[in-house]
Amino acid sequence: MRVERLMDTEIERFVHFCKEWRSAVDESFLNDEDLKSFRKDEENPTYLLKDGEEVIGAASLMMDDYFRRGKRGRFRIFHSEIESFKAYQLLLEAILPHTNMIDRFFLFVRGESRFQRDVFKELGFDIERYSFVLDRTDSPVGKVRFPEGYQLRTFQFERDEEAWCEVRNDAFATLAGSETPVLPEEVKKMRDEEGYIEGGIKVLFDEHTPVGLVRTTREVHKGEEHLFIHLIAVKKSYHRKGLGRNLLRAGLEFGKGAGLTKALITVNAENEKAVHLYLSEGFRQYETMVCYNYAIKEKDDAHG
Repeated sequence: MRVERLMDTEIERFVHFCKEWRSAVDESFLNDEDLKSFRKDEENPTYLLKDGEEVIGAASLMMDDYFRRGKRGRFRIFHSEIESFKAYQLLLEAILPHTNMIDRFFLFVRGESRFQRDVFKELGFDIERYSFVLDRTDSPVGKVRFPEGYQLRTFQFERDEEAWCEVRNDAFATLAGSETPVLPEEVKKMRDEEGYIEGGIKVLFDEHTPVGLVRTTREVHKGEEHLFIHLIAVKKSYHRKGLGRNLLRAGLEFGKGAGLTKALITVNAENEKAVHLYLSEGFRQYETMVCYNYAIKEKDDAHG
């Protein structure tokens, strides 16, 4: 068993491994479009674990501009098809030399097994948080009622990026995993992401002040197309006005108009108010994801 740096000639084998195992891991960045656009570069250090010539594992760390500004990275995939501590240790040791620009990296694990808990603990990962995946069947949506003077507008590229950042960065400033501010040039890229739906991004204004956001995309779940509520955000000073509930309803109504009657949403488990809101609007808890964090500098300090 050995680890090798991904070569251009083996990208196809890496992509095949990701597709083969994505249903068993966090598949957030393993959809067909993401894998089609995957590039082997310094922002995506990637290694294959081999037994002879057979690929039995892979590790690929994402460190784009957004992640690096937060001094962190996120695993696209960190998986071995054999339950071996040595396999994961080899993959981790291969990745670590590429992390001098970040302080930590993380990954989400679905369907956590006892082996995974034990191996991640032994490797030095800590559980950072839990996240719920919620789904919703085709059921009635409550009436959208924003207060007088509020207007929900369809997001326009080349015009609303600053408004989007103003609301999103205020709303998520203390939300675990989302603290790093988003820049306008990153917002522009939403149009090119897989699942983009024309008109599926909305900005809520109080007169001329942007105060809320809802972003919906198209996602395949269990072989069926779903509306994915990618983001709901309300400025902190506008909480307790029912805006989040109405943004959610507006997103669901948009989905129905686009032929997407079933919906998905993810939420940090500690965000009890949001969890309660989504459950009260017809969602049910479908799956629990575990976020594991590896604090690089703390490990380095501990070893020397």
